[in-house]
Amino acid sequence: MKYWATFGLLEDEMKDIFRRNPYILNDSMDKLQKNMDFFMHTVGLPAKFVLSYPNLVSHCSLECRIKPLHKVWSAVSAMQPSKHPRSLIKELKLSERRFLEEHVYYSPHAT
Repeated sequence: MKYWATFGLLEDEMKDIFRRNPYILNDSMDKLQKNMDFFMHTVGLPAKFVLSYPNLVSHCSLECRIKPLHKVWSAVSAMQPSKHPRSLIKELKLSERRFLEEHVYYSPHAT
């Protein structure tokens, strides 16, 4: 509980996170810290926002899923700016196949 409190969460907010995703308590603190650091410092999202999606923090692999998708998403966003781009969180919810279909395979910038 002390670890989660470092992100500015109130006790009721922590209980809500644990209720929605009890398996987050099984994850190592090292993994959670690395994922939180990436989302907060690299992506620039506030901790409370990231923790409102506990499945992404605990179930997604930072090295195999989150970082590669972030690199592709950043490049695609830079090449194809739109008026209403989806957030990285929403992109992480897509399957890899769906993400590639929407952003890479049919992109005019794909080679």
